[in-house]
Amino acid sequence: MVPDFSVFVSLLNNISIFIVLIAGYAYFSTYLSKKIDPRLRDALLGVFFGVITIGAMHIFIPIAEGVRVDQRNAIITLAGAFGGPVTAIVCAVFAGTYRVYLGGAGALAGVVAAFLAASVGIFLYRMRDGNDSALKIAFGSILAIIVIIPSFLVIVDLETGWSILKRMFVPWGSAMFVGLFFGGLMLAREDLRLKVENEITRSEARFKNLFESSEISIWNADLLAAVRELKRLRKQGVKDFRQHVQENHHLVADLARMISVNNVNPASLTLFKFSSENELISSIGKLFSPDFHEFCLNVFCAIWDGEKHYRTETLMRASDGEELTVIIFLPLSDTEELVQNTPVGILDISDRKLAEQSRDLALQDAERANEAKSQFLATMSHELRTPLNAILGFSDIISKQYFGPADEGGRYVEYAKDIHFSGELLLELVNDLLDISTIEAGRKSLTLAQVEIEDLISESLRIVEQKAENNGIDLLTDIPPHIPPLYADRRALLQVLLNLLSNAIKFTPEGGTVTVRVNVNLPETEVIIHDTGRGIPAENLQEVMNPFVRTESDPHKTQEGWGLGLAIAKSLIELHDGKLELESKVGEGTAVRIRFPAPASRH
Repeated sequence: MVPDFSVFVSLLNNISIFIVLIAGYAYFSTYLSKKIDPRLRDALLGVFFGVITIGAMHIFIPIAEGVRVDQRNAIITLAGAFGGPVTAIVCAVFAGTYRVYLGGAGALAGVVAAFLAASVGIFLYRMRDGNDSALKIAFGSILAIIVIIPSFLVIVDLETGWSILKRMFVPWGSAMFVGLFFGGLMLAREDLRLKVENEITRSEARFKNLFESSEISIWNADLLAAVRELKRLRKQGVKDFRQHVQENHHLVADLARMISVNNVNPASLTLFKFSSENELISSIGKLFSPDFHEFCLNVFCAIWDGEKHYRTETLMRASDGEELTVIIFLPLSDTEELVQNTPVGILDISDRKLAEQSRDLALQDAERANEAKSQFLATMSHELRTPLNAILGFSDIISKQYFGPADEGGRYVEYAKDIHFSGELLLELVNDLLDISTIEAGRKSLTLAQVEIEDLISESLRIVEQKAENNGIDLLTDIPPHIPPLYADRRALLQVLLNLLSNAIKFTPEGGTVTVRVNVNLPETEVIIHDTGRGIPAENLQEVMNPFVRTESDPHKTQEGWGLGLAIAKSLIELHDGKLELESKVGEGTAVRIRFPAPASRH
């Protein structure tokens, strides 16, 4: 028997061969695969395995007296099982060629064994499914031994080969199994490590691509120091973090200073309008509106409560002061490595918020329009029914001659006048509807000419004079001499004055006054119609300028008109590039101001 020390040294040498084999396999699989074609890489890997095989032929393992074996066939099998067909064939060619070069009675058997080892290695490669368990490797090792061992039969002759096979079966088979099994385990472990590293590399590349190309602002934040401090507080016996913060006002600020932002993506620079990453990172605290302290407190509370993620909608500011409505979301992990690289996503929803506000305003407008429609229908039914009832009632009396023949009943003349009045009222209502629809459709045209405002006011006062007298209201004027003429549509301005005067008389109690005043403040001319009526609440001033709105909220109470007078007057004045403004105080009266531009501005 060979001394134990020689066996130990030989085993140590074989171990060193497998260490070199694994290191080379890792290099070829990791680095060369990224630089060269896969087939060329497999061929070069086969050359490497072939060189190792040749080296193994010079390192014998003494199993028994006169019996020496090496690990060449184990290495060839592993070349096929982990490198693939090309690697196995190249390795077998190297090993077989070198064995022929060495010569001797076992040369042919060496060549046959090399190609049998390559064949079983390729078979094992095809059978691999990514799960290289110890049991599968042991089964593959036994299969390789069974396939390769018949190569001993071609040594010299069949009888000699059989004799050597019986003698070498146990020692050679044992050495092959040990080499294949432990070599396979080490290569499988290395294979798994390489796959994990490649997957990590691909994941990092995907994340980097996502990080840099994302249109969402992403920050890579380090929360590790803050998380460790929170864990320390919990170990010290702190139960209620929020209560602890109230008792230690500086705590949140101290924890916030422990947070750092490693880097930000290009979308962050665009969103917050910074030119460089360092500039943005140094201004993190200023981006939060209204308070960075509040945001950090909420994050720390979420970590303390064991939440898996944190999400909030808040306000932030860009570098130019523009206010942004954003959603901030970040995962909260217990793993320190992940805590050190916490992705903070910031989604700008400012446009969506504006759209929601516009939608809400549109909804409110629609609701107001629907309410105005309902009020208009109620008003219309009342306003049309009143004169129609009069027309139908008095015409029925006349047609059926309830008070005798028409030539004998003096009341019929009064009824005919009432019918005529009701007809005029209906015509006035219809005309108001036509006027407002024409104006709102943009089809109202003006016939412009020089208009003497003093004459126009006098004419309008004559028309409403009788109505004012009947209501016990005094009409007053304050008109300076030599008022410059207006360049306007006379009929439209007369309609404006009549509408405003009628409104003033309608809402002024008996004994009150309606005053028409003219101020000439070049380049503008101002006409003011002031009454001493009951006035309009301040909150209703803008509303009464809208169509179909009346100061009396109940449409069924007696009151003539659609509530279109002010709306028509305002629209007609604006067609003249003028302005109509309303001033009122409850209990004191109302003043309507009409401002006309200078005549030159109308040419």
